[in-house]
Amino acid sequence: MPERLTNGERFEFLPVHTACVAELFDAIAESKNEISPWMERCHCDYSANETKQSVDSRSQAWEQVKKYSFLTLDAQSKHGFE
Repeated sequence: MPERLTNGERFEFLPVHTACVAELFDAIAESKNEISPWMERCHCDYSANETKQSVDSRSQAWEQVKKYSFLTLDAQSKHGFE
């Protein structure tokens, strides 16, 4: 799994991994009202445990060479994802 990919200066692509769970959950919770119409799993009781389960399944899929999931980050702000 690559550590992170970049297209130069504007965007960075960070593979979804277990160290991202807390920051990813925070980002989802902050944007829940805006993203819930497009993400069924983002319901009003969405929990950090659901984020962890999702991230774990993506990590397993990566290891099994089935699916590659990335977070797309603004290279300037990164919003705490390290």
